[in-house]
Amino acid sequence: MAYTFGYSLSPKTERLLTLLLLYRGMTARQLADFFYKTHQISLSQEKSIYNDLAKLKKQGLVKSMRLQQSVSKGSIYYLTPSGYNFTKDLLNVQQGQKATGWMPPDYGVYDVADLSYELYLPPLKQTAHHLMLIDFYIKLHTSRDDLWEVLPHRHNLYAARKYKTENGEQQYRPDAEILINGELFTVEIDRATESHEQLLQKFRTYKNYLDSHANDSNKDKLAGILFVVESRRRDQGIRRRWHNILSAFFKVLFAYSNQVNLILTTMDQVSDTLHFEQQRTSYKGQIEERLDDYLPDNQEAYILSPQTFNDALIACVPISHSKYRLLFCEVAHEFESAIYIKYIQFQKRQLPNYKTKIPLPNWDDLKYVDHLNVIFYPQYKPVIMDSFINYKMNAQLEDLLSLLSRNLDFHSFNPVLNMPVSY
Repeated sequence: MAYTFGYSLSPKTERLLTLLLLYRGMTARQLADFFYKTHQISLSQEKSIYNDLAKLKKQGLVKSMRLQQSVSKGSIYYLTPSGYNFTKDLLNVQQGQKATGWMPPDYGVYDVADLSYELYLPPLKQTAHHLMLIDFYIKLHTSRDDLWEVLPHRHNLYAARKYKTENGEQQYRPDAEILINGELFTVEIDRATESHEQLLQKFRTYKNYLDSHANDSNKDKLAGILFVVESRRRDQGIRRRWHNILSAFFKVLFAYSNQVNLILTTMDQVSDTLHFEQQRTSYKGQIEERLDDYLPDNQEAYILSPQTFNDALIACVPISHSKYRLLFCEVAHEFESAIYIKYIQFQKRQLPNYKTKIPLPNWDDLKYVDHLNVIFYPQYKPVIMDSFINYKMNAQLEDLLSLLSRNLDFHSFNPVLNMPVSY
């Protein structure tokens, strides 16, 4: 045990102090998850963290607050004013230092601002929300093998931005931001406590921010909004919650929906969702070869519109000597908004042209009969809403969004998931 600035500390306890500064506060179990970076924490590892926290509390560097049983077991731990100032010295944070707050550190150098203690403090009146956000950060660290890295991320003290509107200065403050393949995604922790009107207001804040930066360069351009819900929500109304969030998103942000993809996932599937987004381009590239697996042996697809990142793949399949069918093919998350927008683009731009003339030789005598929407997926079957009528949406927009659910089929990249189920 070494003495640092008069305190009895080890490299381990210094690391715990650093984590409490970077992430503002968490439970002992969450500290153990961060420190050991594994999916399975042993009882001895967790007890070791408790012992270290007790020593830090005794030295006046850390304090705790008992949590309500409905939130979590035990207590939330965070730095005292002395612990906060000491840890800033430990990380060589200069007085008045500015920072972007991106984590993990770059070659061991932490990008930390010299914030006031009052600003640093975790939101002790919103501990359930804060601790769920910590669970999300833990997923980023413990999933580093699946994602090849700890995705760059920062919390809302750094993600908050001020912008000017006709009504004066306002603030845009997502719960967190992450970078996936260099693209910016905001993170919204959703405990299903916000009403439809509150969701509308949340998205209005996004719209106001996007409106105020409409003429900016691509720097910090928003690519997506990731809603993360509790794992138990999967068995307790996740489709209804998604329907509510998606409807509010389209009501307010439809004009930006070609740029911003709304994605929803449960906490236990964060790693899978982020991995999908990392590999989206690769998955899109597999569709053409997978079409042969999807179609019956006596049918062959002819690619009309090669797939780009923003457009779906459009194929044509002759179903007789005189008729052909069009295929709209795309990959999608279990819950995402982009699939609807790409289908609307297909309906407006490509379908009218391909219904009257196919740009292939010797097809002049074939007639269009119908089209089929085929959504490909790696693991979780996409959820497609067939109606938005309950949310009083613009009638024309509601009709456009509902079209995707008609003539719809799914095909997984995993052959096992395509096998018929018998009971």
